[in-house]
Amino acid sequence: MKCFFALTFSIGLLSCSTPKGLPAQQGVDVSYEEFQKMLVPSSAVLLEGQNTLLMTIAMGEDRYPSIYRYDVTSKKFTKEYDHGQTINGIGQDRTNKTIYVGIDNKGDENTGIYVYNPNQKNISPLFVKPGFKSYMLNTDESGRYLFIGSNYENKSVYSIYRMDTTTQKVERLTDGKMNLMGGLVSKSGNKVVTMRMQSNNEVHVYLIDTKSKKVTNLFKHKNSVFNPSFFSADEKTLYGDSDFNQDRMGCAQISLTQPNNVKFVASDSQKDISCAYGERSNIYIKEETSRGKSSLKLFKAMYKDEINVPELFNNQSVSVMDFDKVTNKLLLKYEAANNPGALYFMDLATSRTKLVLNYNISPIPNEQLATSYDLDYKSFDGVDIHAIVYAKPEWISSGKKFPVIVWPHGGPDSSETHNYRGVFQFLALNGFVVVAPNFRGSTGYGKKFETLNDGDWGGGHIKDVLAAKNEALKLSYVDPKNVFLLGGSFGGYSTLSMVTTYPDAFKAAVGVVAIGNLFTFMKSIPPDEAWQAEFKKEIGDPVKNKKFYEERSPFYNVSKIQIPLQIYQAENDIRTVKAEMDTFVAELRKQGKPVEYTVLKDVGHGLETPLSRKQVYEGTVKFFKTKIL
Repeated sequence: MKCFFALTFSIGLLSCSTPKGLPAQQGVDVSYEEFQKMLVPSSAVLLEGQNTLLMTIAMGEDRYPSIYRYDVTSKKFTKEYDHGQTINGIGQDRTNKTIYVGIDNKGDENTGIYVYNPNQKNISPLFVKPGFKSYMLNTDESGRYLFIGSNYENKSVYSIYRMDTTTQKVERLTDGKMNLMGGLVSKSGNKVVTMRMQSNNEVHVYLIDTKSKKVTNLFKHKNSVFNPSFFSADEKTLYGDSDFNQDRMGCAQISLTQPNNVKFVASDSQKDISCAYGERSNIYIKEETSRGKSSLKLFKAMYKDEINVPELFNNQSVSVMDFDKVTNKLLLKYEAANNPGALYFMDLATSRTKLVLNYNISPIPNEQLATSYDLDYKSFDGVDIHAIVYAKPEWISSGKKFPVIVWPHGGPDSSETHNYRGVFQFLALNGFVVVAPNFRGSTGYGKKFETLNDGDWGGGHIKDVLAAKNEALKLSYVDPKNVFLLGGSFGGYSTLSMVTTYPDAFKAAVGVVAIGNLFTFMKSIPPDEAWQAEFKKEIGDPVKNKKFYEERSPFYNVSKIQIPLQIYQAENDIRTVKAEMDTFVAELRKQGKPVEYTVLKDVGHGLETPLSRKQVYEGTVKFFKTKIL
């Protein structure tokens, strides 16, 4: 399901030197540059038959993510292109001949579409409208027609467009009034499936006939979603993931001639199941997810004739990155909680694997990283909550106690998993246990659980986070005298809500790109229907629900704060805007509350630059360590 509001710290790691008085195990003196070599590329494409990858990543002294070339044979990176802004995605068209990139302006999320020429190592604008957002859906199989989603004609409405890349002529395929986002393009280019977002938990699906421009509703069911994934070969059936008439997501199909008639191909009452199809590899993909762990299964036919996926890591998570037709090899990414990941070629005929790239090119071995553990507990009202704990294995039986950070995740329709999390590993390497509860409202535990937080921001889910803290204190290696709170985005709201609701529950707290005032937040979010409808469902209308907004806005409860705060705000954030946090911090200072405030320059909500992440990572560790007894 679509998550509007999740912040993921994922690129790089950093540390501060160990202060006097702490056990040696509680910190390692490693430079930021060394930690940054725990690579987490935002996207990558395989140049077919060339043993070469192009990746978007920030390395070394890069100010923003740039395009790098990785030679599989020599195992060397070469920086190819730096735009001086965030290159937030790279991909190829269906012909594998044209490479497209997305670029925004200092994190403002108004992405433009460019074409990258790897021979000349330059880009040219293709569909760029400053101040408006455009994104590539796909091309038809010829590569001539590019399909685009954009709000460039109306800031409040996303429409679907088709561009003839030979003439750059653009035509709108939809009426310009209905807000349609995302899209799946058939190989012929004659059909496009797109979505109208009513909320994270209700998605309507429409079919566009690109010749007649006729738009037909395919899926429209209250409190249900269908996320399109692929067409059948004859383009008569649509496959995707749905929770129609069930609590969990499953793989489903809809006949294009029988709208709203959903049939499930695979489903499980205890797992979320998603399905996909590799068009170039002709491989069917099924992913099963439960309690923060996922497993990948590959098939030669529609979930028949399974292909063995080798187990290379303990508690591994595997995803398909690309396919090389020339060598008949899949490019797979393997990762685990204590492993940032590695890319492997897998021969489809033999299932044999060969290492392509180890993402950990730092001097820090994976053995020094934390491992993830399950933590189950009941919250205040008996609801079962699942949390994930990050800690070094040797701490568990060390007989020593370590400070703990409770992390309420972003979202709210999101979750923490057992995959690699850079921010958690950074904190663990600096001596902190991390507890990440998947509180009510989190994804991955069923539709009923995910909607428990609707209309109750700052209520039950805050009590779930508090219960996670109390459960963590039962762990033998956790120091009950040093318990801290850290969250970003919606997790930042949870952090500020916690310190105004339970002011003495934590020793200190850090909020990153947080919400302080629900009134100003609702005014600042983008005007399109998807954003507006979702958050009115989550927190109600600011006029009709004025009392709720006041009760659940940290701004109106500043007087209750008792502990030190560190707040980080992105200068160009369009989701949690700087003006709102400026006002919140001014009120804190007016009332004499202890707060440190840092504005991160030239970045948006995602903290795109290495410098902004360095400031947050180093500053958070320093802030918490000065509070340790």
